[in-house]
Amino acid sequence: MISTKTHPFTINQIDHIALQVQNAASLAAWYKQYLGFEITTYPATWGHEPIIVTPPGQKSGLALFSKPSTAADEHLQHNDYLANTSGKLAHFAFNLSVPDFYAAQNWFKIKKLPFTYQDHQHLQSIYLTDPDQNCVELTASIPFNGPFVTNTHLLPGLHGKPILADICYLPTQQPKPIIIFAHGFKGFKDWGHFSLLSQYFAALGFVFVKFNFSHNGTTPEQPTEFADLEAFGHNNFGIELDDLGEVINAVALSKILPVNEAQTHNIMLIGHSRGGGTVLLKAHEDPRVKAVATWASVAKYGEFWDEETMEKWRQDGVMYIYNARTKQNMPMYWSLYEAFYANPTRYDIPMAAANLQIPALIIHGQADTTVEVSAAYRLQQQNKLFELFILPNGDHTFEGKHPWESIILPHQMAQVVNQTAAFFYKTLSF
Repeated sequence: MISTKTHPFTINQIDHIALQVQNAASLAAWYKQYLGFEITTYPATWGHEPIIVTPPGQKSGLALFSKPSTAADEHLQHNDYLANTSGKLAHFAFNLSVPDFYAAQNWFKIKKLPFTYQDHQHLQSIYLTDPDQNCVELTASIPFNGPFVTNTHLLPGLHGKPILADICYLPTQQPKPIIIFAHGFKGFKDWGHFSLLSQYFAALGFVFVKFNFSHNGTTPEQPTEFADLEAFGHNNFGIELDDLGEVINAVALSKILPVNEAQTHNIMLIGHSRGGGTVLLKAHEDPRVKAVATWASVAKYGEFWDEETMEKWRQDGVMYIYNARTKQNMPMYWSLYEAFYANPTRYDIPMAAANLQIPALIIHGQADTTVEVSAAYRLQQQNKLFELFILPNGDHTFEGKHPWESIILPHQMAQVVNQTAAFFYKTLSF
C-alpha cells in the first residue's frame, strides 16, 4: 500500500471551539435544554471552567469560558489559550494522536514557527497564532506525568566531589536538542518548581538536564538539604565552571544519553541568578554551546562586596550568609576571593558577554529585588545582539518558592519557559 500522507503530521478532527461568554454555566444549560447537548465534566483540578458542551455522541464541541468580571478573575485567565481573545472567539482546537502531537512540534521547530505549551494535567496542548491573529490549539490526550524518561547520574567532578545530574526527555526515537540548566547561589537542582521545568521543556521537545554543582552544599545522599556547609564554604566560580564543563562533556559524548534521543551538536545553557553568569562565561569559553539564556542573572561577579565587607572577610577568613529558609549560617571562605582574583579574565562576565558570538536571551523581572533589573540592561549593553525580555512585575524566582506543591508552573515562570523555548527554536539548526 502506497502512503498518500504528504504532511509530517495528521490532524484527526476539530476538538473544540473556545468561546468567551457572559456566563458559561447558564449558556451550557441553554445548549443542554434546547439543543440536547451533553455537558462534559472534567477533573476538579481544572476548576469550574471551561464548561465543555457537545452534541450527543460527538467528540467535538464548544469550550465555554465566562468573561472575567474582576481584575482578579482576569488574572486567573492568563493562559495562552485566552491571551489573544478579541470578542467572543478565544481559540479553536484540533485533536491529534500522541505521535502526531510530537511530530507537529518538531515540524514547527524546523519551520521556526513559534508556539507555546500548556499543561492541562490530563491533556497537553500547544498554541500558535495564524496570520489573522487567531489562536490555534493542537491538543492530545497525554497525562502530564506521562511517558517521560527521567534518570539521575552521579558524575565525577574535578575538585574532589561528585556532580548529581538529572535528565528528562520524551522517548520519541528522534534526536532532540539539549538544555543544561544551572541553578544559582543557595540553589539546587530540585529547588521549588525546577523539577517541573524538566517536564515542561521535555514536553516541548528538548532533553533537559539539571544538576547540583559539586560544592553547592548538598550531597548525593541529601540532594535537597545543605548538609555539607564546608563544601559550600569552599565553593568558587572556577569550580562551578568546571562542573558545568563536566556536564557538557557527559552529554556531548553521549555518556548519559541515548544517541538516538539527543542532538549532541545542539547544546544550550540556561542559568538562573548567579548561574546566569556561569552560563555566559561557559558559553564564551566552550564552542560546543550553541545558544544561551539567562534568568534574573547577575551582570558582574564581585560587585556586591563593599570595602568594609571585604576587609572584615579578609581578617576573619570567612563570612557567613544567613539562609532565612533553612535558618543556617552558610560560610564563604576567603579562598573564594583569592580564586576569583587569581584568574580575573576567566570570571569577567562583561567581557564574556561582549565577545559572545552565539544567540543569547536575557530574561529579568521588573520587580526583582535580589538582582535588580538594571543588571539585564547592563548585559544587553555589552552585546547589542542579545535579546532582552523584561517581565512586568516579575520577581527573582518568577513566583517560585521552595517547596513548590502545585503540579503547575507559576504563571511568571510559564511565561519565562515559553519565551526561552521560542528563542531556542528560532536559533537552532535541526
